[in-house]
Amino acid sequence: MECSMFRGEYDAKNGEESFMYGIATVMEYLAAKVDENFYQEVSDIFFKNMLRSLDKARKFRSKRG
Repeated sequence: MECSMFRGEYDAKNGEESFMYGIATVMEYLAAKVDENFYQEVSDIFFKNMLRSLDKARKFRSKRG
């Protein structure tokens, strides 16, 4: 997966995390159509990166005041 958005990363300065939940739903649906192992791999990668991005966004927003 080359596109960072499809790995669960988003722009913490400009993006909204709610948008990424929609992307996650679509990615997991498509991965489930391939097979269960691919679904789990995509879900795990996306979730891990999403949590990291959310943490970065919270830190950025707290610095802004």
